Amino acid sequence: MSAAKPHPGPSVSRSYEEPESTRQHGKERYRWQLLSQLDQADRILNEGAEGADPLRLMRLFGITEQSAMRYITAAHPE
Repeated sequence: MSAAKPHPGPSVSRSYEEPESTRQHGKERYRWQLLSQLDQADRILNEGAEGADPLRLMRLFGITEQSAMRYITAAHPE
C-alpha cells in the first residue's frame, strides 16, 4: 500500500510587496508623527523658557520629572 502524497495547498506568493499607495501613506503618516513630536517638544521648550517650574511642565504635558528637568536645563543654560 503506497502512502498518498499530501496536497501542497494553495500557492502563496512569499514576496509580497505593498502597493505604492500604501507605502506613500506610510511615509506621510511617519512625517506627520515626526512633525507632531517636534511640535510638542517645541511647545514644552517654550513653556520651560517662560518659567523654570518643572512641576508645571509635568502637569501640563504629562512628562516625567527627569524630562521636565532636561527641558528646563535646555531652556535656561546659564
